[in-house]
Amino acid sequence: MPEHTAHLPDDGAAAAWHDAAAATSALQWALSERGIVLPSLGPDPLGPVAGVNLVELGRVRPDVAIALAGALTCREQDATDRRTT
Repeated sequence: MPEHTAHLPDDGAAAAWHDAAAATSALQWALSERGIVLPSLGPDPLGPVAGVNLVELGRVRPDVAIALAGALTCREQDATDRRTT
């Protein structure tokens, strides 16, 4: 278990941390497939909010934001193309 979860009082908080870590890994992989790196991407170190540990996306350079927008637009176009064919 990551060291900042050692103080967590119950398994629910630990599960929230693991959910955020798994989501972070999935997003890192998907972004890397498009050549995009978000250096600050990770589970929110402040811990669970209302039972959910958030994923911190962080700040990025403008060129990375444009690449991310392009990747999302490409996925939206792919979905639209599949629906119309």
